[in-house]
Amino acid sequence: MSVLQSSQYLGVPPSPATDPATVRILRTLPPQPITRLGEIVVSPTGTPTVQEIEERFRAIAAPWGAQAVVIVSDTSQPVGTVYSGDWWGGTTQSWWGRVIVGLAIRYQPVEPPR
Repeated sequence: MSVLQSSQYLGVPPSPATDPATVRILRTLPPQPITRLGEIVVSPTGTPTVQEIEERFRAIAAPWGAQAVVIVSDTSQPVGTVYSGDWWGGTTQSWWGRVIVGLAIRYQPVEPPR
């Protein structure tokens, strides 16, 4: 399984790393306030299990201090193209692959009402 890209957002206050086992995998944004820490783009190769894919997201997000990763996109798209033949009459062939995008988040503390 390859990580195509992982990038922490600039200007986000640093957070202490979390234990990867505690990082939750979500399918929708939670209703409570959050801080967006960064994005992770994974392209699974072979036939990894759902658990293996989720573990990869957890392992990348935990050092950022993430408490959860929200899966925002899970699609198939072209991940490479090969051109063969002469420049005036060649052919191209695209390879499609699964690309999954996750948003690493940290929950903001909620103050009790007064």
